[in-house]
Amino acid sequence: MVTARLLLLIIGLVLIPGAVFCQDMKVNASIDDSKVLAGRKAKGTITISHDENDKVDINSFRMGNVPLKVDLVQETRVRPGNSLLISIYSFVMDPGPKGLQLLPEIRVKVGGKEALSAPSTYEVTEMGGEETAKGKAFLGLEAVIDGPSVLYPTQRVRFLYRYTFNDNIELTREVLPMLEAPGFRKIGEKDIRSFDKGPISIQEITQEVEAIAPGVYSYGPSIIEGYVYRQDTVGGREYFKPKLLGEAPAISVTVLPFPAEGKPASFNGAVGKFTAFSMKLLSPASVRVGDQLSLQIDITGSGHLENVPLPSLCCQPGYSGIFSVSDLPPAGVVKGSTLSFVAQLRPLTDAVKAIPSLEFSWFDPDAKTYKRLQSEPIPIQVKAAASEALAPPPSPPPAAPQREQPSFSSKTQAIEIEGVMQLSMSDLYDLPLGNWWALLWIPFGTAAFLLQVGWKKLLSEEKQEEKAIKSEEIYSQWRESQLDSAEFYRLIQQMFLMRLAERGVIGEEKLGKTSFQSLPKDGIAGEVRNFLNRVDEMRYSGRGGSLGQEILDEAEQLFYRI
Repeated sequence: MVTARLLLLIIGLVLIPGAVFCQDMKVNASIDDSKVLAGRKAKGTITISHDENDKVDINSFRMGNVPLKVDLVQETRVRPGNSLLISIYSFVMDPGPKGLQLLPEIRVKVGGKEALSAPSTYEVTEMGGEETAKGKAFLGLEAVIDGPSVLYPTQRVRFLYRYTFNDNIELTREVLPMLEAPGFRKIGEKDIRSFDKGPISIQEITQEVEAIAPGVYSYGPSIIEGYVYRQDTVGGREYFKPKLLGEAPAISVTVLPFPAEGKPASFNGAVGKFTAFSMKLLSPASVRVGDQLSLQIDITGSGHLENVPLPSLCCQPGYSGIFSVSDLPPAGVVKGSTLSFVAQLRPLTDAVKAIPSLEFSWFDPDAKTYKRLQSEPIPIQVKAAASEALAPPPSPPPAAPQREQPSFSSKTQAIEIEGVMQLSMSDLYDLPLGNWWALLWIPFGTAAFLLQVGWKKLLSEEKQEEKAIKSEEIYSQWRESQLDSAEFYRLIQQMFLMRLAERGVIGEEKLGKTSFQSLPKDGIAGEVRNFLNRVDEMRYSGRGGSLGQEILDEAEQLFYRI
């Protein structure tokens, strides 16, 4: 008897669990909260018990006859060694109007077979369609500058829009000028963040930007509009009036030019806070004339180091005419708080004893002053080029042959005197114009002279027209050239100089010999000089990237003001 009972117990322990886990697959669906706030998304959970060999088709979920998007939360095995799996999925839906609601059956294909859940109920409370119709729903918009509103070129800030709402709202209009950021360079993509604070939902859209050119930039007003809606279980929407409006007033950002007072000659656009500046030689210190030297330049500081340009070696004391430097600025590498450049230069004479010290200057926007650091010089030994060292000393030039001096005779030679010209009969009469009738030529000569002056003036005017056409043609070529190319920069200088010559600001004879650096510092020529200087600073700043549409617009306006 004991043996029989023990046998039955063993059979029960082994077979009964097996019967439980071998039962048919099941699907359960429910809303996570028994009470759902109207106007909020309702979150639900679907649990499927199935054999591991029966795969769940995630694209087959349907709520009634409407496809349902789901996300897999987790998949768990009931116990080790057993093939039964529990798959859990989440979904989001509109809860519907206030009151008791029915969650329809949810269908899904598992292992090629369709299974469905049993319907269940949930309750929707508070802000329903009735409250919305009475005006309790709202839509708000804020425009915020996350950072200072007064900047200097290359400084960065974040433009931020903040939506606040308490219901399901379908937007019908969005006017958000800060996200386009005209006048600034956009850094990266927009960042969108959504979160709740009690019954209020908040969405923030942020765009990081970098200041390019001085000016005052105004954005706004910014506007969003939309209608509150309700979505039924089959996906249809019911909209409620009135239309909701969110509006933010215009905001302004000022980009100041770098001050001219106290501006070091070595300044080329670096902005921030820096603590160290040094250079070290990577190649041997003993070279011959023309050999390449590798120089590492380190700048330590804080902020956006990738924007910091390399100090202009060609413009530093002791480099011009002594070293040749590559026209292409090296790319900087940021490691931690240090920016490193590796520059290549070649000594041009064996009189060089050291790589001169470099000066690095920058603008501190907080202190509103320029600051500078100096590196230490690096001793080097430069020998004559190999070809010069092996060449034999030049031989002295051959002596010029002695020329034979001519002999002079002390005997005098006779001087030949030409005869006197004889008079003819024509010499006894007046010349053709040597009478009073010649006075009749005066009015004809005056008329011819005035005609010549008028003709010369006409030719001059036609020449001016030809010149105007010429500058316009250069302008058209510049607009069609590739942005930031060498041809782009050559044409922008040529068209401004030609325009100034056409307007008589600079002389025509100096047109081919004048650079914009030698233009006067005042008047319209001074404006051209400052503008082209700024374009050159941006070109050689080492930051890369396009000049920006605002530079093109400014160039066009300045060209037609001349």
